[in-house]
Amino acid sequence: MESSIVSHPIERTDSKTVRDTKEHIAEVQKNMSLIIDELKKRASNHDRSKLEEPERSGFEAMDAYCSAHPSAAQYGSEAYFEKLQKFNWVMDHHYKHNRHHPEYYSNFYSEMDVIDIIELICDWWSRKEFKDFREAAELVEQQSKRYNFPPILTSIILNTVNRFLAVGDFPQEDEPLGVFLIRNVRF
Repeated sequence: MESSIVSHPIERTDSKTVRDTKEHIAEVQKNMSLIIDELKKRASNHDRSKLEEPERSGFEAMDAYCSAHPSAAQYGSEAYFEKLQKFNWVMDHHYKHNRHHPEYYSNFYSEMDVIDIIELICDWWSRKEFKDFREAAELVEQQSKRYNFPPILTSIILNTVNRFLAVGDFPQEDEPLGVFLIRNVRF
């Protein structure tokens, strides 16, 4: 991915204010690049534990269970949460190895950082294609209740989702949301 960071070289004729501003911009760009690098790492490693034992066979068993009980595949349904209970050993392992899940932490969301929240949003968003903001908001509200998120965090998540739905730029077919977000980062 080509860098879209615009450099502002300091000129000999720049005033102190302009030099200070250019140095500040460069520092912010450096700091944002650190965050972008972490997001890229998260995108590359997202849910990798599902590809290894014991999760691999556990999730395969969950898929077989859903084939026999189709309502268990409906995200958020009563049967869905029953499935999670039945396969809690798989989910416990998954949560303990993936820090974007509130269950990773002993105090749930209060120990998460912004990077965790971004990955969590991308994870939720990947569950289904949303036709509009209303559908996305329903999922965010449902998950926020599940994890007892405070209203301000729910609002920040909704604002973030709406930002991408409102511009009309959606992930390409089969493109993970994390890749979409990285592709669309602009300075």
